[in-house]
Amino acid sequence: MISDLVTSTITGRPAVGPIVPILREGRVVGALAARLEPAALVELLRAQSLPEGGFAVLKDSQYRVVARSLNHEAAVGQPVPPAFQEAIAGRPRGLTKGRSLEGSPTYGAFERLKVAPDWTISIVVPWAAYTRSWTGPLGTLAVGAVPLLLLSATLALWLGRRLLHPVDVLRSHARAVVQSRGADFGVPLATDSVPAEPSGVAEFEALREDIAAAEAALRASEARWRALFERMHEGFALCEIIRDGNGRAVDWRYLELNAAWERLTGIPVERALGRRVTEVIPGIKESWIRIFAQVVETGQPAHVEHQASKMERWFEAFAYRTEPGRFALLFLDITERKEAEERQALLSREVDHRAKNALAVVQAALRLTKAEDIPSFVRAIEGRVAALARAQTLLAEDRWNGADLRALLRGELKPFLGAADEGGPRAKLGGPKLALPPRTTQPLAMAVHELATNAVKHGALSVPEGHVAVHWRLQRDPAGTEVLHLRWVEAGGPPVATVPERCGFGTRVLDGTVRRQLSGTVRLDWHETGLVCELVVPLHRSHDPAATSQTAYAAN
Repeated sequence: MISDLVTSTITGRPAVGPIVPILREGRVVGALAARLEPAALVELLRAQSLPEGGFAVLKDSQYRVVARSLNHEAAVGQPVPPAFQEAIAGRPRGLTKGRSLEGSPTYGAFERLKVAPDWTISIVVPWAAYTRSWTGPLGTLAVGAVPLLLLSATLALWLGRRLLHPVDVLRSHARAVVQSRGADFGVPLATDSVPAEPSGVAEFEALREDIAAAEAALRASEARWRALFERMHEGFALCEIIRDGNGRAVDWRYLELNAAWERLTGIPVERALGRRVTEVIPGIKESWIRIFAQVVETGQPAHVEHQASKMERWFEAFAYRTEPGRFALLFLDITERKEAEERQALLSREVDHRAKNALAVVQAALRLTKAEDIPSFVRAIEGRVAALARAQTLLAEDRWNGADLRALLRGELKPFLGAADEGGPRAKLGGPKLALPPRTTQPLAMAVHELATNAVKHGALSVPEGHVAVHWRLQRDPAGTEVLHLRWVEAGGPPVATVPERCGFGTRVLDGTVRRQLSGTVRLDWHETGLVCELVVPLHRSHDPAATSQTAYAAN
C-alpha cells in the first residue's frame, strides 16, 4: 500500500511513501516503509513529454494533490474539484472534463495506480488547446485532438506504471524476506525477486538499495540458523498449545520440526507438521501437555525426563516459551542411558546380594565344618571359600549375567583333567555349552565342590587308579522351563561296602543347595565301584532373593 499525503513530524513538510507488510504464516511480523517529499516526484512528472500546455497530476485516495508538474508548491495538498471526484468514481481509467485548481477549463485522461487503486495519475490539457484540435478541418481533428487525447491517456498509463515500478520492487523484496530459506552456510538463496532497473526517483533508489542490503543480511542469518536447525543432533519442535472452550490446555500442534525429530521419534516429519500431538502419538500422557502448558503460561523453562510408553523410549526434554501460546521443545533420546542406569542398579543390587550371600556361606562353613585337627579344619575351610571365590569370578567375568557350566566344573576338577583339559586320565567332562543363571551358579558350585572334596578324601580320586566322569544334558519340563540333568559317576576307587550311615556335612550341603535353594532333586547311589550322583536342577526360574547359601549349610 501507499500512504496518503501526511505532514512529516520531522520536517513539518508534506510526505508520502510505500508501506509493504511482511507476513509470516498469515501474520504481520513487520513492514517495509519509506517517506519522501512529493517534490521528489515533481521532477519525474516534469521530465515527461507532455502535450502543449498540458500538465501531470498525482492524487492520493483523498483526492488531494500529491505532485503536480505545474504550480506544484501552490497545488500540493489541495483537494481536486468535486466534479473531478464524481467523474472518476468507480472507474479504473478514462477521460474527464472540468476545471483546474486555477479555474481554467480542462480536458484530461486518468489512470488508477495498480498497488494503490484509490490513487490516480492524470494528464490534463487546457480546454482551448483541445477545442482548437477539433474546431479545425476534419483532417486536423484526425491528427490533432484524437492523437492528443490518446497521447494523454498513454502518458497517464506509462507514468503511473513508472511510479509504481519501485513499489513493485519493494513488494518483491518483502516477499523475498518472508520466503527466504537457507540450506547451507554461504549458499545464495533463490527468491522470487527480480532485478530492478533504476526508477528515476533518488529516494526510491536509496530505499531499494537499503532494503536489498537488509534482505541479504536477513537471508544469510536465516541460512545459518536453518542449517543449524537441520544439522543439530537434538530433536527440535516449535509447537502451539491448543485449548478447549474453557481455556484448558488439551493438546498441542506441531508448527516446525527438524530432521533429528524424525530420526529420534521414527515418525516422518510430513506426517506430523500441522497436526495435533494426540493424532501423531495416540495415547500420549496428559502430563506432557500440562508441563508444556505451564511453560507457556508462566514463561518458566521446564526440564523433564519421561518415558514415552507408546514408543518404548525414554526422552530428556527442555521446553521454552517463544511467544504467547507457543513453546520450543528440545529433546534427546536417553533410552540407552536409562537402560545402562537400570543395569547398573541391578548389578549393584546383585553384588550386594552376592556379597551378603558369600559372607553367610563363609560364616556357615566356619560354624559347621568339623575336623580332627586345626590343619584339617583350615584345609576344609580354604577349599570351600576357594570354590565360592571361583564362582564369584565366573559371574564377574560375564558381568553377573551367568557362568559357563564347563568352566565351573574345570575349576573344581582342574588337577585331574590333565594337560589336554578334556579326556585327562583322572576326570572327563561331556555335555553341551550351557550358561548357568546367576542365582544357580553359586549354589551349584558349592555342590560340585562337595562332590569333588568327597571324591578326593574318600572316593575315586583318593587312589591313583580312580577316575570321575561328569556328563550333563538339557531338557524342558511341561511348563517349558529348561532343566539341567547332571550325572557324576565315580569308578576305580576304594570298594564301597555299604551305604554310609551318617549324613556328613557334604551330603547336607548337596541337599540344601540343590533341593532347598534351586528347587531341584539329588539322588545318591552307592555302588560297589563308586558313587553315582544325579542332580536335576530347573534353570531360569525365579527365586526368593532372601534365600542364601546359608540355607544349604544350615540344613540338617
